[in-house]
Amino acid sequence: MGHFDSGLQGSGVYGFNWWVNGILPNGERKWPDAPPGTFGAWGHNNNNIFIIPEWNMVIVRLGLDQSDGEITDKIKSQFIKKISESFN
Repeated sequence: MGHFDSGLQGSGVYGFNWWVNGILPNGERKWPDAPPGTFGAWGHNNNNIFIIPEWNMVIVRLGLDQSDGEITDKIKSQFIKKISESFN
C-alpha cells in the first residue's frame, strides 16, 4: 500500500477524526479567534460542526457549496470571532 501525503499539517491539531484548536508547529492556534477548547469535524460539501465547550455551544453548518470553494481555517476563525463579538 502506498503512502498518502495530503500536505496537511496535523501536529497538535488532529486526532480521533476531530480537528482541535491545538498549537500548530509555528506556535499559533489552528483558529486563533476561537477558545482553546474548540474542536470540530468537516465533511463533504462544506458540512461542518464546531463544538465550543467554553461557550456551551455547538454550531452545525449544512453545506452544498464545496464546488464554490473551500472554507479555510482563516474563514472559520473569523466566523467564530463574529460569534464572540455578538456576546458583547
